[in-house]
Amino acid sequence: MSQAGHDMPDSFSTIIGLRSGVVIVRLSGELDLFTVSHLRLRLREAAAIVTPPQVVLDVEDLTFCDSTGLGALLAALRESEKPGRFALSCVQGRLARVLKVTGLEKSFDIHPTADMAVGHLTGPT
Repeated sequence: MSQAGHDMPDSFSTIIGLRSGVVIVRLSGELDLFTVSHLRLRLREAAAIVTPPQVVLDVEDLTFCDSTGLGALLAALRESEKPGRFALSCVQGRLARVLKVTGLEKSFDIHPTADMAVGHLTGPT
């Protein structure tokens, strides 16, 4: 797994790993205006690892997500649809509430664990 760059604030980090042909991007900390560019960069890197892209965004350790972070998640979803597959795992707390209140939980493929998301993405389409 590769670690986030050195220029990131201590409040946010990403780790990219590969399991069963699916890229898992684990987020940790606060996703906001100051860290969203790092997430976008890491998602581009993740999408280039496997063709077509299959990416699970594990948000279990995400402690905060503002509107710019939510916008980046939506952009990742849109990008993954041409072609590729994208899922969220371990959505909880405030992010789960925001997705529910906005109706966006229906837009995302959400799974309780990263393993379940990987199993779904590697299963029949």
